[in-house]
Amino acid sequence: LPISADMHRKKNQGKRRSRMELEMFSKITGERAVDEILDQIAKLREETGMTVILVSHSMEDVARYVDRIIVMNKGQVLYDDVPREVFHHYKELERVGLAAPQITYIMHALREKGLLVDTDITTVEEAREAILKALGRK
Repeated sequence: LPISADMHRKKNQGKRRSRMELEMFSKITGERAVDEILDQIAKLREETGMTVILVSHSMEDVARYVDRIIVMNKGQVLYDDVPREVFHHYKELERVGLAAPQITYIMHALREKGLLVDTDITTVEEAREAILKALGRK
C-alpha cells in the first residue's frame, strides 16, 4: 500500500514557513494492512525526520512504532516518557482505562511462574530475546 507525504519549506515574504501535506487514515481494517501502512510511515519518519503523531487504541502498535508516549487523563498529563517507562506503570494505566501491550502481561505471568525475565518488555521481538536469554539459549 503505497503512501506519500510531501514536506517542504516555502519562503513567504522573507520568512520561512513550514508546510506539511498529510494524509489521514481512518478505520483501516485488516492487521496486515495496518502493519504495512505503519511500517511505511515509520520508514518515512526515519528518512525525513518528520514528526508523526499516532493516536491508537492498539498498545502493541504504540509500543512498536513510537519513541515517546504522552498519557492524559481528565486534561492532565499522567506520563510523558518512552514506552518502556510508561508501560512499566501498567496497573496505574488500567485505573484510567488503558492497558499495556499484551506481551507485557505475558512477561509478568512468566515471571510469576518463576522464569527470570524482564517484565518491562513491550514488543514480541523483545520478549523473544528475553525468553531465550532466560532459558539459556542465547
